[in-house]
Amino acid sequence: MDRGSTRCSWDGTPISHALDAGIASPYPHLNQVVVSRQPRTGPSEITFRANPCATIRKLRRRAGTGIWVAGGGLPAGSFFAEIDHLTLKINPVALGDEISLFGGMAYDPRQFKRTRFRAFDSGVVIAEYSRATPR
Repeated sequence: MDRGSTRCSWDGTPISHALDAGIASPYPHLNQVVVSRQPRTGPSEITFRANPCATIRKLRRRAGTGIWVAGGGLPAGSFFAEIDHLTLKINPVALGDEISLFGGMAYDPRQFKRTRFRAFDSGVVIAEYSRATPR
């Protein structure tokens, strides 16, 4: 693996700890596609693409159980119109600095309906929502 081009996530957060521990693929049981504005290389089981919206639309046309997107608000905001289901993990920690859930997205309200809610003794909450109106 070319560590020089994969040491950071979308927002620049270091991921070298995972690479140093031998974890090159965070979801080995899934077909993984990494969308990045910068050229990336990595393990052969991960596909790399540059255009998030085109990639999501292409994946939607394939048969399968769905698309899981991880990576934070900036990528989610760039293809928000394609999102049918949200799974939000809420931690009882205040980080500050206005971390946006859908970064860079213009004001465009969309309705979602809560489909599942789980609260854990740690204070963590998992809330799931599905789009209330079809796209």
